[in-house]
This record gives sequence, C-alpha cells and structure tokens, in this order.
Amino acid sequence: MHDAPETFGIYEETNADLQKVALDSLEDLRGGNPDWYEAALTTLLVSSCIGKPEEHERYVQEDSPMADCKANYIDTVLQPGMCETKPNCYWSNENGEAYNGRARYYTDEAAASNKNEVTDYTISVAKYMGTAIACAVLNFVFTLLYFIFRCVCRLRCCGAAPRKTAYHSCEILAPIFFFSVFAIGMATTGYQANHGNGKVGTAIEMTFDTVEHGK
Repeated sequence: MHDAPETFGIYEETNADLQKVALDSLEDLRGGNPDWYEAALTTLLVSSCIGKPEEHERYVQEDSPMADCKANYIDTVLQPGMCETKPNCYWSNENGEAYNGRARYYTDEAAASNKNEVTDYTISVAKYMGTAIACAVLNFVFTLLYFIFRCVCRLRCCGAAPRKTAYHSCEILAPIFFFSVFAIGMATTGYQANHGNGKVGTAIEMTFDTVEHGK
C-alpha cells in the first residue's frame, strides 16, 4: 500500500477555499504557526473519516448511490454486482504510488498516530479548562458560604451587624474601590468572552463545513 501523503492531496485541493477560510479564522482567533493549524485541520479530517467506517469499504453494490462502476484501478478485483466506491474521505480517485493500487488518503499507521495526537491535544486543553472550572467552582462555593454566613447566620465578621464606632473614610472607600475594580473586570472579561465565543463559533462552523464538504 502506498504511503499516505502529508496532506489530503486532491481531497484538500478540491476544498482549498473552504479549508483556507477555516485556517484563516483559526489563525486570526489564536495566532501562531499556520502549519500547526493545517496539521490540526488534517487531524480533524482524519478523525472524522475514522468515525465513518462505511466509507472505508472500497467496493459497494452497483446500485448504490456511492458506486462508480466506470472506475478501474490496477488492483481492482470486483465481485459480480459490485463496483468501486466513489472518492470519499478514505479513497481517492487516483492510482497509488507507482500505480500499485488505488490510493488512500491515510494509512492505518497514520490513523493510529492521529488518535494519539487527538488524545494528547485533549489532555493539554483539559489542563487549562480544569483550572478555569476549579476557579469557577471555588468562586461559587465561597460566594454561597459568604451569603449563608452573612444573611442566615448573621456573623459580625461578614458584615452582618454594624459596629458601634464610626467607619473611617478609607474603610468606606476601600470596599467601594475593590468592588468597582472587580465589577469592571467582570464586565470586560464578560464582553471579551462573548466576543471570543462568537469567533470560536464561526471558526467551528467553518471547520465542520470544510469536513462536511470534503467528501
């Protein structure tokens, strides 16, 4: 079997515009090396194809909508009533290296390597997401505890009971300052998160559009 090409060959060329849009969107979102995004998109395409075992079948019934009964490759061995499958994410429409057989877009070794890459990437993303989720949970828990201690238990240390002596100006202004800073920070990060979510959503839609049209 011939070696899998570094990219998807004609499979990529026929969808070059869609793929370029997806890559440009991802690069604009995160920055970085375009080669990394191309490799990531290729990994996504391979992963998508691995999840479609029906497209791994080289021969199909001649009455199937996926049948290409005019195709004839060097290593074609047809049973009665069977035809070559049309080009898809697994089989190309070319002969393989040195015309030894029909070309595939990736080998079994490439598929195994792709699974490892997906696993490693998932772990790397989970590390950052885990930290953010942990901080969010802690923030919720401590906010809930503060509410209980102040409003239910009425603890003086949580500000439930006013003290008899007067407050100094700094004691009044300090909480106002910190609450104002945090409120501005929350509003700013919320806006950035909403803006980033829109860009991520657009990039994901374009990426899956590329995968969907890459048959």
